[in-house]
Amino acid sequence: MFAKHKWKLIGLKKEPKRYRCAYCQASFPKSGGLSKHHSMKHPGLQWTGPRQRTPSKSPSTPFAFSTSVSTPERIRIASKKLVAKKIQKKKTKPRKVYVTLQNQDRARYAKELAETPRGKKKAFAADRGLSRRSLYRWNSSSALKETWKSRKASRARYCMNPNDKRRLGKFHPQQRKVYNLYRYRRSQGDPCDSDWFRSEMTRICNDDKPDGYDPNKDKFTDMWKRGFCKRWKISVQKKTNNKAKSVYERIHRVSNYHYYSIYKAATEPLKK
Repeated sequence: MFAKHKWKLIGLKKEPKRYRCAYCQASFPKSGGLSKHHSMKHPGLQWTGPRQRTPSKSPSTPFAFSTSVSTPERIRIASKKLVAKKIQKKKTKPRKVYVTLQNQDRARYAKELAETPRGKKKAFAADRGLSRRSLYRWNSSSALKETWKSRKASRARYCMNPNDKRRLGKFHPQQRKVYNLYRYRRSQGDPCDSDWFRSEMTRICNDDKPDGYDPNKDKFTDMWKRGFCKRWKISVQKKTNNKAKSVYERIHRVSNYHYYSIYKAATEPLKK
C-alpha cells in the first residue's frame, strides 16, 4: 500500500486513481490487481469492478497470482525523471582540484624563490598558490636537493637515445652473443656465475677482435658484470638455506618427527 501523500513527494500534481474492492475495501493501483484479488478472495460473489477484458485463449497457469502491488506507470516515469535530474546535478557539480608537487618541482620553485629579488617573494608565492614557509623550507633542505640529484643521475640512462653507446655498453654485438649463450645454457638447466660471464665475454672478444678492444685494458671485471646484468635484465637466482642453526644441529629433530608421523601418529587417540 502507498503511503499517504506519497504522490506529492514524487512530483505528481494529483493523486493517482485507485480501484477498491466492494467487499473488503482493499485498494489497488490497477484494475488487473483488483480482478486478481476478486478471483482469489471472493470467487463466488458478483464482480463489481470495471469492465473486464476478453479472456485469452492461452491456458491458465496452475500457479497462484502474485499478490504484490505494482507501481503505476505515471509514478515510475516521474521517479525516473527525478533520479535523472539528481544524477545530472551531481555530475555538473564542480570539484576541487588537488595539485601534487614532485621533488623536481619543489627544487625548481625553491631555486626560483632564491633568485627572486627582495620585496617580490610574497607575490611569487601567491601566484603559485604556495606558502613562503614551505618555499623557504624546500630551499634550505639538503636532503631534497640530494634526492633530486640522485634521481636525475639514475634516470639519465633512460633519457638517452636507444642507440647511444653509453646505454648499449661497450662491444654491444659481443654482449648479445654472450646473452644468447646464457639463454641456451639456462634452458639446459646449467648455472651461470660471474666467472662464466667474464670468461665468455673475454673469449668472444678475443675471437672477434672488435674495434677499440685492448686485452690489457678491457678486463671485464665484476663492475662490468653488474652493468651487463642490468642492461639485459638478468637477475640472480640462487638457492639459499639461511637458518639460525646448521643442518647437523637440526637433523635429530627432523628424524624424531619422521619417526613419530610414521609409527606413532596413526595409533594414538585423538585429543578432544
